[in-house]
Amino acid sequence: MAKYTITYACGHTAEIQLYGKYNERERKIAYYKTIDCPECQANNIANKAASKGYAELLGSDKQVRWANAIRDAKINEVNEFASKVNRNQDILERVIDDLQAETSAAWWIEHRNSTVENLIKTKL
Repeated sequence: MAKYTITYACGHTAEIQLYGKYNERERKIAYYKTIDCPECQANNIANKAASKGYAELLGSDKQVRWANAIRDAKINEVNEFASKVNRNQDILERVIDDLQAETSAAWWIEHRNSTVENLIKTKL
């Protein structure tokens, strides 16, 4: 166990505690230098979501980070489904709008394994 001061790719620094063999710790340090800090990652994801018209998610930082990835993937799945279906486009557009407006990070996490059809049913 050792503490290291890491400078992330975004330029921010943080003190992290690493465990394991020396080679494994060095590998992790090298990896951390190639990514943005957790705060910058969260801001980038939030900015991307806002640019797509998604509502801001509410929950813990960890929930919001996880839910943002789930939400983006699920909304893309529903959009793809809607592009293949020739009926009920007005209903599908309303469902997509409701999904984009969903603010609960917990809701997205709870529905992470839902099929497109089940997501649509929950929003009807």
